[in-house]
Amino acid sequence: MKIIKLDQLCTVERQGNYGWEASTINEPIYIVADYIESMYYTGNTTIKMTSGDTIKVKESPEEILKLLEEKQEQPHD
Repeated sequence: MKIIKLDQLCTVERQGNYGWEASTINEPIYIVADYIESMYYTGNTTIKMTSGDTIKVKESPEEILKLLEEKQEQPHD
């Protein structure tokens, strides 16, 4: 089982000078690679999981593929 760590994009709201202000933050998320169904890039990468959920992450599809390749090359203990 391959688990990769990505940065999920989340929206939070804070009290500002003129009311509530929304901002985007990055939260770490761990994903089991076997459950990734597809991914596409639209400014941010959206990963579609086999459960039907979608997750928006900061990393590009190329970076995610590189992480997956690194995990495959590591020997199992």
